[in-house]
Order: sequence, then structure tokens, then C-alpha cells
Amino acid sequence: MGSTPVVKDSVGIALLSVIPFIFPTLARGECFGRITIEAMAFKLPVLDTAAGGTTEIVLDGSTGLLHPAGKEGVAPLAKNNVRLASHAEQRASMGKNGRVKERFMEHHMAERIAAVLKEVLQKSWEHSFLSFAMPRRDENGTNIFHPLDYLRLAK
Repeated sequence: MGSTPVVKDSVGIALLSVIPFIFPTLARGECFGRITIEAMAFKLPVLDTAAGGTTEIVLDGSTGLLHPAGKEGVAPLAKNNVRLASHAEQRASMGKNGRVKERFMEHHMAERIAAVLKEVLQKSWEHSFLSFAMPRRDENGTNIFHPLDYLRLAK
């Protein structure tokens, strides 16, 4: 997903201007909805289930509309679909509000994943018995590296 996709034929362009992306899930939702992000890259408003990772991708009312999972979500999904079908300006606005370039490009994801991993490693180090050993060496005098030391050396 290095750049925004381009639709070159007139039918595709016409469809993108009137059709929201609808991806309801009946269960707990997607853990990470790549297909949702791809739809947002096409500047489509998203109608999706308010479950799983979707709630971190779609901003309800801004980049799309969310509905409950399961049978409870059928009527709200239909209502949201009619709402977007009859409000072209809102549909276009939601499509433009997609945050793909700002949040979901590879380098953004890598930075966020690295930050989470660094935090987890730091917390595990702080709670491990090795954090009390000064200097950090084993019984043979060999240096004991904390996983974060490897991150620092890699820079």
C-alpha cells in the first residue's frame, strides 16, 4: 500500500462517488481490517461493525459509520446505508477524512509497533530479577544483554 490507488475507468470513478464501502461482520469483528484501510485509501466512507480493530480504524461519524455486531446491527446498518446513499456531501466528506496516509502506511505502522514492543520489553526488564544485577554479567563474567540493548546497538 505504497500510494493511493488510482481508478482510471469512468465506471469505476462513478461507482466510487456513490457507493460506500460496506463490510459488516457478524462476530467479534476484524482484529485488523486491512480491507477497510484499502477502502479508505480509495476515499470511500466505511460502514462497518463496531467491534475488534475496526473501532481503531474507523472514526464513527467522521470516516464512516459503525453499527453493533450481530443481529442487533442489521437495522442500524440499513439505516446508515440509506443515510449515506441520500447524503452525497456527507459521503464525500467521510471519504476524504480517511486517515490512511497519516496512520496506516508501512512506516507509520512500523514505528507504532516498535514503540509498543519497546514498552513491553522495558516493562519486562523492570520486573525481572536481572534488573537488580549490577553490573549485568552472568556467573562467568559474561555481559548479560537486556533485549533493549540489542535495539540500541542496531541503531
